[in-house]
Amino acid sequence: MITAIMMVEDPAMVRYDERVAAGRASINGVPIAPKEEAIATGKKLLRFRVEETVKAIRASIEAGMAETGR
Repeated sequence: MITAIMMVEDPAMVRYDERVAAGRASINGVPIAPKEEAIATGKKLLRFRVEETVKAIRASIEAGMAETGR
């Protein structure tokens, strides 16, 4: 969930306090409260995305090196 990833950087990016005050602390039916849980989920998602991206980049580099005989 992109919202949880954004909350890792700054919960204000998703207007967290305003959403909670208005009783709308969910996005597309997914709760973003409590804040600590949403941030923890965001960190896990971000870690997964980074690890998968690094794997893909490394695989691409290795494939390119194999093609050129390096």
